[in-house]
Amino acid sequence: MNETGSERMSERFTLFKPLLMLGGFCLVSSSPVTIALAQRYAAGSVATASSLMLGLGRGTGGLLVTLVGVVADYLGPIAAVRIAGLSLLAAVLLALTLPPVTKARTET
Repeated sequence: MNETGSERMSERFTLFKPLLMLGGFCLVSSSPVTIALAQRYAAGSVATASSLMLGLGRGTGGLLVTLVGVVADYLGPIAAVRIAGLSLLAAVLLALTLPPVTKARTET
């Protein structure tokens, strides 16, 4: 039986779906950690820090998903996810520049 290119691509992408789902889970599950970290950095403005983290995270993701879609149209979905994964490297490099977190204040 002779397979077409689209059938092979579909099979490859089907095998890639569990990794894509795992990546999405890891991305979404980091939100509470980043919000707590922002609240530590801005201890006097906890609500503002939470709002900024949620707004910037969701807003940036909503805008960049269009860019990933355009890349997927031209290069294919697997290449688009690989290119988007490079943003992880940028995030790690930015995280290394964060100042140390001060100890949380406890109310007595």
